[in-house]
Amino acid sequence: MLEVLIIGAGPTGLYAAFLAGLRNLKAAVIESSAEAGGQLTAVYKDKFIYDLPGFPKISAKDYIDGQILQYERFKEEIPIYYNEEAIDIKKIEDYFEVTTTTKVIKTKFVLIAHGGGGFVPQKLRIDQHFDNILYFINDLNIFKDKKVVVLGGGDSALDWACDISDYTSDVILIHRRDEFRALQSTVDLFKSKGTILTPYLIDDIEGED
Repeated sequence: MLEVLIIGAGPTGLYAAFLAGLRNLKAAVIESSAEAGGQLTAVYKDKFIYDLPGFPKISAKDYIDGQILQYERFKEEIPIYYNEEAIDIKKIEDYFEVTTTTKVIKTKFVLIAHGGGGFVPQKLRIDQHFDNILYFINDLNIFKDKKVVVLGGGDSALDWACDISDYTSDVILIHRRDEFRALQSTVDLFKSKGTILTPYLIDDIEGED
C-alpha cells in the first residue's frame, strides 16, 4: 500500500513527488497524458513565466525540464505511470482505493494535482478557415519579422503579445474593453513594445494564409 498517490504530473505533481522522495514516503504518480508538465508542456512550451520565485523570466519548457531533472533523483522509488487516468476513488476504512485505466491502487492519502486539465479554445465565429489564425503557440520563431495581431485582454493574451514582440516589432493587441484582466505591469510592458486598440470587437476577418 502507498502512503500517498499523486494524481497529475504537472508542476505541482512533480514537485509533490520530489518532496515525497525527500521524506522517504512510499508514493507514486499517475498522469493521464503521455508526458509530464501538464499544460506547460502540452500548450505553453515557448511561453515565458515571470512570476516564479528566483526566476525573473523562464520558459515553460525550461521550467518543466528543471522540475523533471529534480524529480529524477527519486524516479526509482516514486514512479510516474503515464496514460493512467483516475476513474474512481473509494474510501475504505483508513485508506483509499483508486481505480485507474489499468490498475487498482491502495493508498493512505490521495493528492489531487491535475491542475486546470484540458480545454478547448473558444474560436472566432468566422466562416473561412485560415491556417495562420492560431489558438496556441509551439514555436515563437514563426512570428519573426511578421505583422501579428493578438486578440484578448487576459494574462495569456498580454504574455504572448510581450513574448512575440521579441521576434517582431509589429504587434497589435485588440481588446473588447478598455480595462484588462491581465496584470497592469504586463499591460505597461506591452505598451512599450507594441500597439493596443480598445474597445473593439472582431466582426469578420478577410485575407489569405
